[in-house]
Amino acid sequence: DWRRHVEKVRRVHTLVEGVRVRLDPKQPERPVAVRATVSTFNATREAYSGGLGFAALPEGWQAGSAPAAIDKLAPTRTTYRDVEAFTASIPSDVDGIMTLKLKVSAAQGGSTEVPARVCVLTAQRLPRPVVLDGRLDEWPMATNSAAGDFVLVGAQDVPKNGRPSPDRPSQPTIVFAGRDNDALYIAFNCQDDQLGRRVVTQSNQVRYDDLWPTGEDVIEVVLDPMGNAVVPADLLHIAIKANGAVVTERGAPCLKLVGGHGDWAGGVTVAVDEHSQPGRWMAEIRIPLASLGKRAPIWGINFTRYVARLGEYSTWSGARRYAYSPMSLGNVQLAN
Repeated sequence: DWRRHVEKVRRVHTLVEGVRVRLDPKQPERPVAVRATVSTFNATREAYSGGLGFAALPEGWQAGSAPAAIDKLAPTRTTYRDVEAFTASIPSDVDGIMTLKLKVSAAQGGSTEVPARVCVLTAQRLPRPVVLDGRLDEWPMATNSAAGDFVLVGAQDVPKNGRPSPDRPSQPTIVFAGRDNDALYIAFNCQDDQLGRRVVTQSNQVRYDDLWPTGEDVIEVVLDPMGNAVVPADLLHIAIKANGAVVTERGAPCLKLVGGHGDWAGGVTVAVDEHSQPGRWMAEIRIPLASLGKRAPIWGINFTRYVARLGEYSTWSGARRYAYSPMSLGNVQLAN
């Protein structure tokens, strides 16, 4: 029993913290750069050395110049490495997701593979203006513009038992993105098989328990318009309560003591509907592009949902610990 415990605990833990996408003008044939940030924690009693790289890439992709190396990582220490690949485009499924595999090789021999979740969507140009009523009637069919298959925060490392999908929420969420000349539009479609039991308060504040919203149903949008955020305070954060109240800010209030936090007058408007479709509630969000300042061609974005009665907190990007880390965001581009 002790040997099995030691083998499980005293090992090297390698996790993909997130995958970000950018355009690299130095790569004309494969201008899309895909960068995976990987954390390595050495829980053994000896120094660890090894390497990280892609196990296999889709046809037409090209790996970066060399695998990332880890040299003599001391016991109980964590280090971060980036591995990069280049492609002409990223094919994703209906949920805006594709999966790559990374190869982790130890210097003393042996290798393992870990999955890397790549989240990418395009905010399609909308054929007609969106009427903010929460109903989603005028939205076109999704074409690379939907985000789904949310993952429970923390459940990839500690799966939730007693459910068909240990790391997926029981109440699915799908998000759509669109744009016009003036604004980015986000639409949440939230399934709830006990809609009448949602926890809805009448305040205009969001409460947090450590790094999670708490106390009531909340959805969030996290933005990195320039694609170069380093700390949570560099991000734009939009929290929408089930009662329709919206909070816009820079950074996250639950991290303000360590990561900074400030006001952002984003001019964001929201409409919520809970009557037009049984077993679902929906929200439409309008974000003025002018309020975002300068924007990169591809920038960071994430969507979250907290279901209070079930304690389910999930994100599109699959963020492992909390949703306010720049490295854990998904990716969005605005169609011309």
